[in-house]
Amino acid sequence: MRSFTLWADRHRQQALAYVVTKSAAKGQASAYEILGAAGEPLARVVREGAFNNGAGRTRWTVQQSGGPSLVALLRSHDDGPLGNSWDTKEA
Repeated sequence: MRSFTLWADRHRQQALAYVVTKSAAKGQASAYEILGAAGEPLARVVREGAFNNGAGRTRWTVQQSGGPSLVALLRSHDDGPLGNSWDTKEA
């Protein structure tokens, strides 16, 4: 299991949140758990890849703990983070 810390300050003295990989097997959806600084669950993020041939869209679903879900679809043929196009809707 992999994880990383999101820091609240540039000196890395106070954690803001932790991202923990729950599953990331090749060819399957990847799941991540977002925990607050005290370890409380904030959200779960799931990434479902585009079709095998690169066509289609990658689907990201964010489920807030105790709140609504948000679904974002990313076109896989767009270039780079600034060239990507997101379509969002509540799940």
